[in-house]
This record gives sequence, structure tokens and C-alpha cells, in this order.
Amino acid sequence: MTNNAADSDRLPALLEAVKVTSGELPQQALADAGFRAEASLEKLAATPCDVIVALGREGRAQAVIDAVKYPHTAAMAERLQSEPGKAAYRRRKAMSSRPTGGSKLCLDFGNSVCAACKRSALNGSSYVWR
Repeated sequence: MTNNAADSDRLPALLEAVKVTSGELPQQALADAGFRAEASLEKLAATPCDVIVALGREGRAQAVIDAVKYPHTAAMAERLQSEPGKAAYRRRKAMSSRPTGGSKLCLDFGNSVCAACKRSALNGSSYVWR
């Protein structure tokens, strides 16, 4: 755990914790807009894990993104407008907010992975951070 309420830079560390704990990255990681940070998206661009980060609140107009200043954020916005991106976002919204026995949901914002993640099989699964 950290004492920093702003966790937008923690997504790369969370994915690394999943890798260390389980031995491999998930096929897909879904995160809410609280993890939106250009630096994080840049770090995660080369990862083999399919990372989807929401850029704002669903149903609200999206702010214009300066693609020159924020190229990775602009690329994520484009991905979220594609059919696969929309499907992933819908899946993120449909997952439970509480980790239960068989869920593949991580709500731990610290340096380690929660118990539900440790129990979850990674093949074909997604992790969701909120």
C-alpha cells in the first residue's frame, strides 16, 4: 500500500505484481479512468498484455485529446472507439466490484496482488482495477 491517494501511476506496478505473483501477465488488463496517465500508457505500450484504460466517465462527452502532446492517450481513445475496445469496456463495467472466490478482479492498489488475484487462473482472464 502507499499513502498517495493519486494512483494514476500505479498500473505498471500492479501489472508487474501480477506477473511476479503468478508468473505471467494476464491476456488483458482493464482499468478505470483513475489510472489514466500518459507516462503509464507509454510504459505499457510495449507490454504483451492488452491494456484498456477508460479515459473518462461513460455517457459524458470526451474532452479533446492533443495527439501531439498525449500520443498514448490519443491512441487509447481511438482503441476505445473500436468495436473490440467498446466490448472490453463493457466487460469492465459488468464485472463485480467485490473479489469473490472465483472472480478475476483485483481491487488492491498497493505493491502486492490481492488474494483473489493469487487464486485466479490467468489463462483467458482479465484483471480489473477500480
